[in-house]
Parts: sequence; C-alpha cells; structure tokens
Amino acid sequence: MNEPVARYRLEVDSEPRREPFLLVAGEDLGSRPVQLHPLTVPFWSQQPGVYDRLLPLALRMSAPGLRRLRLYCSDRPESELRLVVLGGGQARCLGRRSAPVIETLTWLQSRSQSLRFFYDRPEVTILESTRFFDNNGQEVDPPRYQRHPPGEGLFLAGQPVTGALVVAYQASYFLCEIEYDAGTAVVAEKGLREAKLAWLAGNIRDATLPPVRVIALSGAQADQLTFARHFWPEHASASQSFQETGLPEATPVPGGYYVNPEQMSNCWLNCRERVKPGATLFTPQELQAIQECLQQSRRADDYQYMESKRETRTERIYSRNDPNNYVDVQRMVAVSFERQPINGGGCGEGGADNGLPILRLRFRNPSSPS
Repeated sequence: MNEPVARYRLEVDSEPRREPFLLVAGEDLGSRPVQLHPLTVPFWSQQPGVYDRLLPLALRMSAPGLRRLRLYCSDRPESELRLVVLGGGQARCLGRRSAPVIETLTWLQSRSQSLRFFYDRPEVTILESTRFFDNNGQEVDPPRYQRHPPGEGLFLAGQPVTGALVVAYQASYFLCEIEYDAGTAVVAEKGLREAKLAWLAGNIRDATLPPVRVIALSGAQADQLTFARHFWPEHASASQSFQETGLPEATPVPGGYYVNPEQMSNCWLNCRERVKPGATLFTPQELQAIQECLQQSRRADDYQYMESKRETRTERIYSRNDPNNYVDVQRMVAVSFERQPINGGGCGEGGADNGLPILRLRFRNPSSPS
C-alpha cells in the first residue's frame, strides 16, 4: 500500500539591495581651517595663570573654516537633498561629480557580489583576479558582471564559488561644502577656558572642542559623519620676554584693563596713539588692535645690511698706441655696509643699529692698459 507523499515548495525572496547613501570626508581641494586672529604671548608655559589676561584675545575667529564632503547616492534634484550642520555652521551643494573607485569583491562559497556604488550602471574594469573554485574544489570561470537589470551592478557566478576580484569604475556623487566656525558658542565655560589655554600654550589639538557633525537626508535615506575642527594658526606665537613682545602688564579692572604708562615702550606708545590716544584703560578689542599694530611694527623694524659708504680712486688709463690719448676712470677701492632697519623703522626708532659690526669690503683692482 503506497503511502501519500507530501510535497512542499519553499521560496525564499532575497531582500532587495539598499541603494547607497553615504557621506564621506574626502580631501577635495577647497578645504581650509578656521582662520584665527594671531596673538603673541611672552612665552609658552603649562601654568594657566600666565595667560589669564590674554584669554579674551584667544581663539578670535577672523574667517570660518571650510570642509568638502562627498555624498554618494543616485542622481536626483538638489532640492531633494537636505544638509544639516550641528554645532555652528552651514552647508551647500556644489553639484554632481564623479571619481574613480577601486573595490575588492570576495566570494566565499557564494554566487554574487555587488558593487558598492552600483546606481549609475558603471562600466567596470577587472584589475586583478584570483582563481575561482566550486564546492568540489574544481576550478571554474570567474563571475560575470551584470550591468543591466535585473542584476545591475552584480558579479554573478553560475554556482557557489570561492575567489576574489579587484575592480575599478567611476562613481558619481554630490560635492558638498561645509562652512564651520570655531565652536566656541557650543562649549561650556570651563571647556572654552581650557581650549583657549591650549591655544595660548602652543597647541589647539590638546583642546576638547566638539567636532562638526553633518547630517544628510533625502526621502527615506539619511547618513551622518563628524570631522575635527582645524585652526590656523594652531597656536599663539611666543617670544622670549615681555620686552620682546612690547607688551606691558595689563591689570584687570572694572570696565577693562589698566596699563601703567611707565611700562609702555616707545613702540607701544606709538601704537596706542593710533588706537586710543592718551588712554590707560583698554577693552580686550583695543588691546588686540594695539597688539596687531605691534606685530606690523616689528615686521617693519627688521634689519638688513645696507651700503653706507663707497670709496673710490681716480686712475688714468693711456692708449697702448698713442700715449697722448687717455681716459680717467673711478675705480672702487672699498664698500662699507651697516645694519639698518627696513622701511625706516616701524616704531619710529629708526637709524643704524650701532651695536652690530660694520662690514667693509676692500677690492684689489690694479690698473691695466686697455
């Protein structure tokens, strides 16, 4: 007697591939760090109290930073994209671009592998290929690329195989530009103080400023990434002493900072007269303006050796054929050089630097008939 046999058919539908939507922080030209107002400190120190009076002048942004990101996704109107910058900043889309991509595809007893960015049905070049084997260890042909539907962007084998391919193709993306600030508005007071001290002490990278977070959205797709804020200059510049910087002590008082006139150098006084004539009480912004004036003055006060004296003697040269024909010439005997300020001295203290040696070059230039 034959027993009835039950037959079952099991159909498994594979989950459709998700279309890529990926933010990548590339190294595209056009990026730049946050531009900070430069500042000179007396010297670098690990003692926070050294910089207390300079804290209001640290991390003052003169221009925002820029960072370019790539958003890998299928083509669509830019109006369907939304970019959000958290922590201070804004974003804009610069249009559609493309770039080469090199991928490694690996089969481990499987039939198919997909390109990471398959949405443009790209042309693919196989750069390298291993040998491929089936479940029985027999060598078989490598998978074939399926450019068109229903298997677009797939490398497909006729049976489960093991092996690998290295392929190259062009992938399109949206180029996005992120404008970000110094991040000081989103930091607690204690954290901001630590960041300013790190910058004044020689390295902003020691600070814990929050990164820039960017979120991209389009329809039901979303992605996000973060990147660190970069600054230029990365630290304040340092001199050996207060005398070299031209900075007198500034004492905090109600309404600003008091500077003792007896401590003001000639350079400092000249710059004060340009910013706030006759004053002894200054706001942080006025002190910064005086500091910038001092930096320009120091550049103007650079010294170089310049010719200060030339010594000559007159010699008569006779014609070889006719002793009655001759010419008188001035021959150089020596030249002297003295160190003098470029541009006459930015602090109004021009003149030769008498503490430096004078260079004198002497020439041996004997007469010879022409």
